[in-house]
Amino acid sequence: MNNQSTSQALIRTTPAVKDKRELESIITTSLIRLFGDCQPYSCGFSVLECRPSSDLSIRGQHPSYDAIVECSESSMEYIRAALTFSSVPSFLEGEVYRLDFIQEIQKKA
Repeated sequence: MNNQSTSQALIRTTPAVKDKRELESIITTSLIRLFGDCQPYSCGFSVLECRPSSDLSIRGQHPSYDAIVECSESSMEYIRAALTFSSVPSFLEGEVYRLDFIQEIQKKA
């Protein structure tokens, strides 16, 4: 990331998305379908990690994974919108993903 303030958010994926690049593809596709190509927030984020959900109350119900997403602070609202209205790339068509924003976990100047 460049010299902008950055934010990190904890998100939950159902079904479980275990691959960071796959989750980045889903979020990028969602951003493009919502806001169009070549927007700065389309490429100004990264998925730092994907791991089994830490919420024990949901573990047995649905396979869920938690992920940490980092972006510029000004792009967080767009990332949240993309999570709410998720769209999948063509290679994942047929699968429906639920991407939940859990909380903002860190801000860096």
